[in-house]
Amino acid sequence: MWWFTGVVPTRLKKSRTVLIPKTSDAGAAMEVGNWRPITIGSMILRLFTRVITKRLADACPLHPRQRGFRPSPGCAENLEVLQGLIRHCKEESSPLAVVFVDFAQAFDTVSHEHILSALGQIKVDPHVVGLIQQTYADSCTSVEVGGSCTPDIKVRVGVKQGDPMSPLLFNLALDPLIHGLERFGKGYTVAGHQITSLAFADDLVLIGGSWRDMAHNLALLEEFCRNTGLRVQPKKCHSFLVRPCSGSFSVNDCTPWVLGGKTLQLTPINEAIRYLGIKFNPWGGVERPDLSVSLDRWCRNIGKAPLKPSQRVTLLNQYAIPRLFYQADLCEVSDGVLRNLDGTIRRMVKKWLHLPPSTCDGLLYSRHRDGGLGICKLSRHIPLMRVRRIYHLAHSPDTLVRNITQNSRVESSFKRSWTRAGGTAESLPSLRGVASNEGGNTTGSVTPHPVPCDWRLVEFQKWTGLATQGVGISGFLGSKASNSWLRKPVGFKERHYIAALQLRAGVYPTLEFRCRGRSKTVANCRLCSLRLETSSHILGQCPAMQRARIARHNKLCRLLGTEAEALGWEVRREWEFRTPQGRLRRLDLVLIRESLALVLDVTVRYEYAPDTLACAGKEKVDYYGPHKGVIARELGVGEVRVYGFPLGARGLWPSSNNKILEDMGLSKARVRSFSRLLSRRTILYSVDILRGFLSSLG
Repeated sequence: MWWFTGVVPTRLKKSRTVLIPKTSDAGAAMEVGNWRPITIGSMILRLFTRVITKRLADACPLHPRQRGFRPSPGCAENLEVLQGLIRHCKEESSPLAVVFVDFAQAFDTVSHEHILSALGQIKVDPHVVGLIQQTYADSCTSVEVGGSCTPDIKVRVGVKQGDPMSPLLFNLALDPLIHGLERFGKGYTVAGHQITSLAFADDLVLIGGSWRDMAHNLALLEEFCRNTGLRVQPKKCHSFLVRPCSGSFSVNDCTPWVLGGKTLQLTPINEAIRYLGIKFNPWGGVERPDLSVSLDRWCRNIGKAPLKPSQRVTLLNQYAIPRLFYQADLCEVSDGVLRNLDGTIRRMVKKWLHLPPSTCDGLLYSRHRDGGLGICKLSRHIPLMRVRRIYHLAHSPDTLVRNITQNSRVESSFKRSWTRAGGTAESLPSLRGVASNEGGNTTGSVTPHPVPCDWRLVEFQKWTGLATQGVGISGFLGSKASNSWLRKPVGFKERHYIAALQLRAGVYPTLEFRCRGRSKTVANCRLCSLRLETSSHILGQCPAMQRARIARHNKLCRLLGTEAEALGWEVRREWEFRTPQGRLRRLDLVLIRESLALVLDVTVRYEYAPDTLACAGKEKVDYYGPHKGVIARELGVGEVRVYGFPLGARGLWPSSNNKILEDMGLSKARVRSFSRLLSRRTILYSVDILRGFLSSLG
């Protein structure tokens, strides 16, 4: 086969390039520079290069200063090192020079000869080098314009777009520069280590201990670019120099550095440099962004979009809020700002879902499986992210990162974040005392994810502790069947979905809810005047809604009977018999197969407590169980099993029902899907009863 011979067929080297515009402006779209190529290569070739990449990554260790395309928190490490250098230069009154290098189309301009040379320098197996050379030899592409393709265009520079091997090849091509800077450059000394560069793929930062040191490092960079085909854009490079003077510090009190015959920009202290998505100030380091402006803009746009309320909430929670995580974590946004962001999120979610402001926050923050909406609480989640980030940096295999992270200031930030995330001082893990070998790799076990507190569970417990909105909610804990509709409201009209949420949270607009905190003398049911007008009264006792409740019961029995018939059972509905005392009993469903009969009696109850449905099922068994002999004699079967089949009016699904469905012959997969169906239909029918009650009032 060709992959063993080291020869890649020419047809696998051919790719098609489609150009897409970078801007929607029609005038700007006419310029070639405003188009971005998207290349589609052969799937077989990509699978092949993925295998080579896996083997090559194990055999070619990169310099630890390169953090791009590697399984490590590279952005956090580089930013923490930069921040640590700023702190160190102030504490030790030592000069610090930093240049942020911007390569022009780095991935598209690195020469193939340099890539192969870099592989040879690290002594990669010649056979593997030959395979890589074959994938790039005689490579060509074509541009699709108006449905037709241009003639083949030879590709002699750059790594292939969309190729699994390209990130590693680029890192290997840039690795000689990092090694050269560390070996021949003049850097800044901190914690016994000299550091001259930080890299995240093509985002390169040069570091020096003085103006002359940086000039020397820039000369090494310029020489490297001449030999590799890479080109630096001096206009987009930023730099600064901090040095002590007369008991204080000066910033940029120097002449600008020169690279490629052009001067580099010196960034003043009232401006910031954007590095790895974070604004970095020459004097203060990482700047805190105003995230409220972005969140308000996103909420306005989502609110204006022609979407359903549930779709708006999904868009906010799964796409908008996660965009805040990166900056909120790395920029260490204050707890007050996070609380304000949470307030905006709660306000918008309740507005979109037509929930009253008094709705318990536990409905929003609890997990789907616990009956909540799964909204992220930034004031708890972001401190948890900081705890994990700082802990991993303090236990990093890189000795430099560990030494910079393990200081009193970072430990104070770690302790503060641990407390804000819900942890206690007694459970605070240590950031120090990690043994390492000469290569800087940690030895011993390290807790991968220290968790101060399960904040979603805390929110759920707050919800269950409420005397009104939390009644019976603890029974939903971990009930995936009853809560599947919360994640994907399939089969629900939007008005039913909102009403179901109000019912679940105990805030459905009944008179009892409207009179909470006030006198209940005017809160009697408006149709029967017998009891308080609560959701439980309407769904369980109100005489005016009895016909609707019977209809709900019959629909659920029909679903169960149809499923049993599909499994080959003989189904008898509303089957009657008389007890030895002459009393008439009517069974909802009797399933007969050969000499076995299953008696199912369905009941729908409002969940007052976690054991409401368990008690309801036991009541049915106690009511019909003593008459098994009579039922067996009447049906002519040898064995009778009596089951109560309770369902929650708010969607709770008792696990005991799974055993009944399995006895009917349903597979485990079908039990899961059918339980979700019954739970969803139960709460849907309950919502219909509540809506019918309000509509009957005119």
